Amino acid sequence: MPGLHLAGAYEVKKNVNVPVIGVGRIYPELGEWAIREGVADIIAMGRALIADPYLPNKAADGRLEDIVPCLSCWECLDGGIQAIVQTVIDPNSTSKGDLGCAVNPGAGNEADYRFSPASTPKRVVVVGGGPAGMEAARVSRLRGHDVTLIEKEAQLGGQLIPGSAPPHKEAISLLVEYFTTQLNKVGVKLELGKEATLDNISSAQPDAVVWAGGTTPVVPDIPGLDSSKVVFAADVLTGMVLVGDCVVIIGGDGTGCETAGFLADQGKKVTVVDILPQMMSKEGTIIQMRLFDELARKKVELLTGINYVGSSPEGPVIRTADGESRTLKADTYVLAAGARSNTELVTSLNAKFKGVYVIGDALEPRRIHDAISEGFETGRSI
Repeated sequence: MPGLHLAGAYEVKKNVNVPVIGVGRIYPELGEWAIREGVADIIAMGRALIADPYLPNKAADGRLEDIVPCLSCWECLDGGIQAIVQTVIDPNSTSKGDLGCAVNPGAGNEADYRFSPASTPKRVVVVGGGPAGMEAARVSRLRGHDVTLIEKEAQLGGQLIPGSAPPHKEAISLLVEYFTTQLNKVGVKLELGKEATLDNISSAQPDAVVWAGGTTPVVPDIPGLDSSKVVFAADVLTGMVLVGDCVVIIGGDGTGCETAGFLADQGKKVTVVDILPQMMSKEGTIIQMRLFDELARKKVELLTGINYVGSSPEGPVIRTADGESRTLKADTYVLAAGARSNTELVTSLNAKFKGVYVIGDALEPRRIHDAISEGFETGRSI
């Protein structure tokens, strides 16, 4: 939680006569409050300054809306944690790990992540208002291009919207606010609630098209799965659908496990199943440890290495990794079995335009870090 150590700092401050530094996920407004109320004498920030090294200057200038929000996602520490583990194994190791940041693609490589005004301003159409598309539009516009962003939904954000719903992921909604503010400030033309077609893209006469069309969810062929009880994880997280008291989540990646925590908080009985031998295999070490511990406390059942072997009137029949036969009875089945890239118009766009860039999940479903990095690189290369 934000300011998680401030209460401790206050207790220390009442008992010592030296300056006390408050730390622990502190954003500018909270830090200002802590100093004003005498909770701490000094505020220290770590990850927030990796996300935006200019945070202090922006705060001092009153430009809080321009601060890139830290997601507290531990992307920055995963490489460092691996280096620490390696040092424990081999005290002579010189591994320093790789510094990364979900929202700052230049973290640790600032000299290589600069951009300059475009020599020839172009008309750029960006399709897709997720993190990749928004960053590509932002950087392209800052370089002087005339940029239009087309998004089929009525709001920007893409997968960031459902991604901000699970427990402890609320900071992702701040990233949506940041991008929305920045795109309006720099003058990107936003066409929201509009389906991109070859005709309306062509009518803009673009010199470059950035396709950031996201993904479509995978629907696995599972015997005995009652389609009337099936919903998608994104729709659950955004409140588009309701679920019953007993839920089976099919797919144990980050989305599936976070949805499990989200539903367990509502008092649902949740089981997560996956055919792979390990859940959340693409998540960082810290995220895995934290989320597994949380799901255990919430009594979420996790079944890995399962096989679908048949069906029954009550639901799909599986064989567990231990060889046990079980029937997955549920009021609702939530699909979180992955996603495939949406490349619906890419072939037609490549046939009609020379400068077509496919980025983000439309290239390959991955993480926020990958989407924003590709958006940045595309924006500065056009």
